[in-house]
Amino acid sequence: AHKGKYLARTTNGKTIPVEVNIRAVQHEDGTRAGFIAIIRDMSEWEHTIQSLKTREAQYRAIVEDNPELIVRFTQDGTVTFCNQSYASYYGLKVRELIGRKLLDALPNQAKPTIQMILNYVSPNMEPTVKDVTSEGPNHETRWYRWKTIAIKDNDGQFLEYQSIGEDITNQKLAQKAELESENRLRE
Repeated sequence: AHKGKYLARTTNGKTIPVEVNIRAVQHEDGTRAGFIAIIRDMSEWEHTIQSLKTREAQYRAIVEDNPELIVRFTQDGTVTFCNQSYASYYGLKVRELIGRKLLDALPNQAKPTIQMILNYVSPNMEPTVKDVTSEGPNHETRWYRWKTIAIKDNDGQFLEYQSIGEDITNQKLAQKAELESENRLRE
């Protein structure tokens, strides 16, 4: 038996990708009677694969270049995906997080936030938004707005969770400055 992928020229001169499967056919006494060959036009398949690769590249470019912290994880907190911003925020590499539990992989200062998220997630949860403070890489206090959702497939079956952390420190500092200014005016 032989199976392979080739380029073939059609009768109108167009070159297309094909998959060829060839198998020998034998008589009852074991002598070769001939061959059966199946040739399948793979043009549509190749087009579909290329479309998927293009979409994945577009998705990755959007997610990887996003300054927001993005992480996807299973029910037990095992990381299935994170963008570079998420990993870098904790001083790690993406490969150091994928396949590991959040509570095991992240530094101690992140564990209260992670535990809080793990405590309220459930497969049937509504999208949730929580503002939390955390210690930034330079030990400064940062505010993050964590948006967490349960991701389901087309049949409504739970797949995993996704949390996106948006740095809202400047908003919080502006609100604080505004309140202080109002208080001074009142005085």
